[in-house]
Amino acid sequence: TASFGSRLPPPHKSMQGFSARPSHLTRGHTTLSGGSLTQLEVAVGAIFDRNVPGDFIEAGVFRGGACIFLRALLAARGVTDRTVWVADSFAGIPESRERTERPAGDIRATVEDKGGAGGEWANDCNDWDDRYAVSEEEVRSNFERYGLLDGQVRFIAGFFNVSLPPVFGEAAPAPVPRLALVRIDADAYDGVRDALEMLYPRLSVGGMVIIDDFHLMGAVHAAHEFRERHGIEDPLLVLPSDYVYTCGVGEHRDAAAPGPAGLARCDPNQRETALYHQNMHLVHSTPPQVAFWTKSAAVP
Repeated sequence: TASFGSRLPPPHKSMQGFSARPSHLTRGHTTLSGGSLTQLEVAVGAIFDRNVPGDFIEAGVFRGGACIFLRALLAARGVTDRTVWVADSFAGIPESRERTERPAGDIRATVEDKGGAGGEWANDCNDWDDRYAVSEEEVRSNFERYGLLDGQVRFIAGFFNVSLPPVFGEAAPAPVPRLALVRIDADAYDGVRDALEMLYPRLSVGGMVIIDDFHLMGAVHAAHEFRERHGIEDPLLVLPSDYVYTCGVGEHRDAAAPGPAGLARCDPNQRETALYHQNMHLVHSTPPQVAFWTKSAAVP
């Protein structure tokens, strides 16, 4: 497998903290794990090896880290004829349309409402306190920090059912961009469904779809429904989480000693050690983090 920096120049000291988790405890520019970043680099390498035409897009970018990484991979290869599309509401994850369109107090989907897919999972992001809202200005600033904000980076602002059709829909002005890589990190059912419906027809044969947070049932059901509806039988592969127990030692050497004894002393109320507690559920359950497949044929 390719390493994080196998095709990149030595990282600048500003890359420190590029990847970090959880988001509300740090200012890392991506919440992707090392395994997810490596998988993204390998996917891009396969696209180039197969000469798959098209641009790269991420739908749901948070602070922009994955898109910055994609732009860096293009720069490292000297590629000037592909664009990285940065699509996000820049206002956070919206509540499901199913919740906002139904009477107050009736927030559950039914089988009929979702065409056979309903259930509480449709709202599994609605009650999150953190909506992962980051402004377009902040994401642009993050690109600038790495010297990667240029004409090969295009921004699409708005909820996907509104913002994507003018660029990728049937009525979009020609030439409609072709895509080689579609990465979706929308978390919720609506966002994943809307992104697949609009972007997949523009994905070149041989291109790849990557769906993050595949442990969230809204994302899982949206992906499976889309594949079934369009008769997609390409193998759906998953990348398990590679998050591990972590516990910072803080400013003082005796704040938390290394090893099991140190982990036992992690304090969830301390910024330096709370990361351990935030990641415990991921380590215990080791859920799939990413799902992906390669497009082998056009879909109707």
